[in-house]
Amino acid sequence: MQRIHSLLIAGLFFIVFAIANERTFQCGTKVKFEDILINEKLNEMKSYYKSSFRACRFKKLCIRRRLRKLIWRRRNYTGSSDNANLPDSMALWLPIRKSGENRSGLLRRKSNTYQVVATCTKRTSCELLRVTERSRGKKSIETACPEIRSQI
Repeated sequence: MQRIHSLLIAGLFFIVFAIANERTFQCGTKVKFEDILINEKLNEMKSYYKSSFRACRFKKLCIRRRLRKLIWRRRNYTGSSDNANLPDSMALWLPIRKSGENRSGLLRRKSNTYQVVATCTKRTSCELLRVTERSRGKKSIETACPEIRSQI
């Protein structure tokens, strides 16, 4: 019985802790993402970056092919502050989630994709540049979402 109580208390603590560590961004609407989710994506980018540079010995075409799974491409979004001009740096992005998903996981017609954009270098790990919002379609516009700092 005591073990069950301690598990319940630990579960409640985890839920409260997870809710407390959210970051709010102002895209088309206010969007909240957990820090854990953003850090997970940054770690994934970091591992792809390190393994690609080890295997390819700094050849850009080889790196691009290896990072295809990561959906590699140079950043070209509105309000770009990307400093990926160094020879060993690379701008990467991964989708966090799509808006407009219903309970069964199907997308509505007009859904937006939210992405984590980061710059990875050999000396430092991947650093978060922005969270961006991209609307659906071939000529969709990608806009940077500024972070809203709560003043508590």
